[in-house]
Amino acid sequence: MRFEPRQAPPSRLPQTEPRWIERPDELVEVVAPSDWTTARVEAWLAWADGLPTDFPAGDLPAGLAPGAPVDPLLAEGPGRHARRLAAWGWALGVFDSAADAEAFGGEFFALMARGLVSPGPSRTFGARAHPFAPDPARPPPADFPDIASRAFRALVASNPPRGPIVDRLVAVTDAVLRCEGDRDACADPAANQALARAAWAARGVGAPDADIADAIALGRDGFPNQLGEAPGEAIIARADRAAVIAKDAPATLAARFGWRTGGLALAFSPQDAAALGRAGIAPRAAVSVLAILEDAELAAAVRLVVVALDIESSAGFCATPEAAYQRRDHRPLAIGLAGMSERLVAEGLGFCEDAGRERAAEIHALAAAAALAASADLAAKLGPYPAFGAEREVMMADLSRRVAHAARLADSPTARRARELLARAERAAAGPGLRNVQLTAAVEDPEMALRLGGLSLGPRPWPGPAGVAETADGQVFRVLSEPAL
Repeated sequence: MRFEPRQAPPSRLPQTEPRWIERPDELVEVVAPSDWTTARVEAWLAWADGLPTDFPAGDLPAGLAPGAPVDPLLAEGPGRHARRLAAWGWALGVFDSAADAEAFGGEFFALMARGLVSPGPSRTFGARAHPFAPDPARPPPADFPDIASRAFRALVASNPPRGPIVDRLVAVTDAVLRCEGDRDACADPAANQALARAAWAARGVGAPDADIADAIALGRDGFPNQLGEAPGEAIIARADRAAVIAKDAPATLAARFGWRTGGLALAFSPQDAAALGRAGIAPRAAVSVLAILEDAELAAAVRLVVVALDIESSAGFCATPEAAYQRRDHRPLAIGLAGMSERLVAEGLGFCEDAGRERAAEIHALAAAAALAASADLAAKLGPYPAFGAEREVMMADLSRRVAHAARLADSPTARRARELLARAERAAAGPGLRNVQLTAAVEDPEMALRLGGLSLGPRPWPGPAGVAETADGQVFRVLSEPAL
C-alpha cells in the first residue's frame, strides 16, 4: 500500500512545550502539546507505559530500526508506537516500499500528536500466533450460555463480576490515599491531578457525583475503598428477543444481574454473540470526529487506523492462546468514533432530533465505508482473513446491506462519499474478500476518551456546555467547552 504525507507536515503538528508531570512514583519532564491539560498528558503517558518494544527480526530500513531517533513528544510514546507498527508492516509486506512504510509511520504519529486518534491499550507480552510461520492450531469453539439455562443461573450465583463504576470509584479513593502532602489539597481535584483524572474517568463510566464525593471523602479520612476484587471479563450470553421483550423470568434475572454488575452483554443470535466475543480481543482505537471535520480527512484517518490495527492484529499480543488464534483467524478491529455528540452540537443539531440522527448516520456510514475500503485493499495485497472463505456469503450479504442502507441516507456530500467508498469496497471484496471480519464498534474506554480531550464515546449524549481549562501553574477551572463556543 502507498502512503503520502497528509497529516505530518510540520505546519500541521501542534505547538509543544516542556511540562513537569507528577507520575505515581516520580516527577518527570515531558514534551507535550501546549493546550493539553495535565490529566490528558498523564493519560498518554500511562498508555505509553504499556507499549510493547519488540521489533521484527532481520534487516530493517534505517528509519525503521529500533535505535533510530524518535520524536520526544509525550515521552516518545506516539513516536515509538508508530515506528514499531511501520517496522512490522514493512516486514509483513503491507507497504510497497520502505518510503511508504516511513510515510505511514509519520502519518500515524501525526494523528496521535494532533489529538485526532487514540489507540487502545497494548500488551507488552502474552500470546501471539506467529506472524510469519503458519500455525495449524485452532481455538476451541466459543461457548456462550443461554440466559434460560442452568449454567447461566449458576454463573450468576457463583461469579458475579464487579462493574466498571466500582473500579473507577476505588481508583478515586486510591488517588487521594497515594497523594503526599496536605490532606485537604490531596482531596481537591484542582490540586491533585491524579485525583482529577480518576474522578473524570469515574464520571465517564456513569458514576454519580455524590458517589465520587463519597470516594474522595473516604480517601481524605484515610480509609481504603474496600469494594471487592477487580472484575473479570464481561459475560456474553445468548437470549431470545421475544422472551426479553416479554420480560420472562430468565430475562428479569439477566437484567438484574447486568444492572448490578455492569458485566453482562446479551446477544440475540449466535453470530452476534461471536461478534461480541471477537470485539473483546480486537485491537482498538478511537477517531475524533469533533477534530476531523472534512470528509476526505476523516476517510484518510480511518484508512490509516485500519492499517495500523491490522498490523497490530499480527504483531500484537493477546491474553491467551485461544484469543490469539481467534484474532489470527478473523482479524477483528474495533474503531470507535469519539465526539459524535459534541460534533452534532457544534453543527447546531439536536442529539435526539431526526436531523441529528441523520447526520450521525452519515458520519458513521462514511467511517465504516472508509474502513471497509481499506480492508478490501489490504485483502487484495495480503489476502483475506483466514476464515473468510467459509463466511464469504454472510460477509458479502452484510456488505450489500450496508450499501442499501447508505442509499437511503439523505443526499449530502458526506453520504455521497460514503456511497462511493462502499461501492468500491463491494467491488473489491467480490474478488479476494475482506481482511477483517469487523471494523467499527461502539468503543467504551474512559482512558481513550481522556486522551482525546474527554470526548464522548459511543452513543452517549453531549455532557453539557461546561469544559475544563488549566493555567500554567496547574490550576484547573471551568470554561465553556469547544462545541459550545
